[in-house]
Amino acid sequence: MSTPVYLDLVAMVAPALSLWLLIRQKPSFVGIARRNLIRLNIYFFLILAADIDRILAQNTIATYIMLIGFFLVAMNFGHTAAVVQFCPEARTWGESVKIILKRTMLFPVFLLILGTWLAVTLAFEPVTSSLTSYGSEAYVLPSFPSWYTAFTIVLAIPIILYPSLLLLSSLRRAQTSYTRNSLLLMLSSWLCFPTVGLVIFFLLSPIIPFSYEMGLIISSALYCLLAFSIRTLTGTTRFLKSSLFPQSLIKFGKRYLVLHDTGTRTISFLSSAFRSTIEAGARVVLKSPASWLVEGLSHNDSRFNEWAENGKFVKSSAGSDDKKSGSEGLSDKFGLSQTATVFVRELERQDLQGSMGSMAKESKNPNEPEAEMFLLESSQAPRPQVADFLQRNRDVELVNLSEASDPFSTLVNLDHQKMEGSKILLEYSSNANFEDLVNKFFDEGIANAEMCALFTSKSSKLYRALKGKRMVRMVAASSLVSVPDELPDGEIQIPDKELGLVTSLVTEFYENNKSVALSFVFDSITELIRGERWEQVYSGIKQLIELLSPSTITAIFLVNTETTEPRFLGALRGMFSVQMKLDEVGGQPLRVAKSEF
Repeated sequence: MSTPVYLDLVAMVAPALSLWLLIRQKPSFVGIARRNLIRLNIYFFLILAADIDRILAQNTIATYIMLIGFFLVAMNFGHTAAVVQFCPEARTWGESVKIILKRTMLFPVFLLILGTWLAVTLAFEPVTSSLTSYGSEAYVLPSFPSWYTAFTIVLAIPIILYPSLLLLSSLRRAQTSYTRNSLLLMLSSWLCFPTVGLVIFFLLSPIIPFSYEMGLIISSALYCLLAFSIRTLTGTTRFLKSSLFPQSLIKFGKRYLVLHDTGTRTISFLSSAFRSTIEAGARVVLKSPASWLVEGLSHNDSRFNEWAENGKFVKSSAGSDDKKSGSEGLSDKFGLSQTATVFVRELERQDLQGSMGSMAKESKNPNEPEAEMFLLESSQAPRPQVADFLQRNRDVELVNLSEASDPFSTLVNLDHQKMEGSKILLEYSSNANFEDLVNKFFDEGIANAEMCALFTSKSSKLYRALKGKRMVRMVAASSLVSVPDELPDGEIQIPDKELGLVTSLVTEFYENNKSVALSFVFDSITELIRGERWEQVYSGIKQLIELLSPSTITAIFLVNTETTEPRFLGALRGMFSVQMKLDEVGGQPLRVAKSEF
């Protein structure tokens, strides 16, 4: 057996292992990422098998197949990079292509350049003949015309650059370390493939014997590592959209009516909301003067001037009509930057009379994610008119900053600042109205610009009571799902009794929202943590409390005193420095049983 054939067989080991790992992966979890990697390894196998046939049989058809394999691998990687950049939530190849073609003009250009190189290479007979004779016993090295070498170099530059730039853009956006590591591995794998495929094979093979086969071995090893990386993500949420797109308090595609009093709390809320939005890669366009807002932000947020200088906070003028500059528009069209816009506008009392129309119809750029925030001073907002306005504009969500903003803390005669950062054990009985209490806790978190999340189960009363609550992330455990899934409304479904998933989501929420405070509620603990004995559940709760140690995280753990084993309840009380009890009836149903405030 000749040396090149032996090296090709060695290179086959890694893609074979990759396919075995990926096929055993639960399919609905990583979706396109998994299917693209399966295709990638199949195409790589195709290249290696064709190369062996080319060497042994001097078969021109095998050369053609090998070249088509190069095209398919590069096309697949370009598509994968575009999916990561634009639509990690896409479930099918067709769905992803539709989104990508709407967002960027460079993907079809990338395919066109790649196809042009393949067509020229296949059509020019001296090139394919030289490649086919590569496997002769005399080890004749391929020799290409100088024009073809220059042609390959010129086209290789954009072919290599486009997926690389997309992955680099995704790397800048991703904030969680494990997502960044996976993206770095993807980028390394991609850079290795065109290096050996388009540089070593076509440029250095005439100089260095067996360099092409050695390059394939290196590439295949990196693809195997990438497949193993994806495989180890089972039971985590690494490829949910939220791990690739930092979450903003303002959701794109939504409209918000913010009732305010122009006070400190309003400025604090808007500052946190804008900060999370800008860190998620978006920009804020102020479509009305709102001098009180600009002055408040400039005095209370040290980054305001930086936002204004970098075009992240734009005060729209009548002449510009909030259109972007030519360079910004070109960058967006090329898809090399992830762009979204939040439009902020002040309303007057008379603006409550009509309908705001459809955001989709009014959007100047339907391919760019947008959100709208309407600011209305409470003195200009009679409650009946506000109610009528919301009735006519059902897609508008109300954020009321003008009323008492600490509805939970005031129940125990505390202010929000004292409560923030606490880890609270909240005991309740079966007949107690704990759903209303949790609702007030989240209302307080929302009013203070905190990222709120409820960890519960599909069978819980709390899930049914709060499902659809605006500005609260829902994580629901269910025995009917076997892998994590993110629904279009943002709800995350996870298999029940999977502590690893819960801890992974807690970590992800924290790392993606370091600029704001967080409020978590853990309901149905036994549905979130697997354990035959209470000691095992206790250990899981202890692990969660350790993860929730940052002072910016406020968390409530709910426990039903009537269904919890007394020994377990006693052990839990020893873990929490703040304990509260909710009684069934009474003028002050919520009371603090233990406190270190």
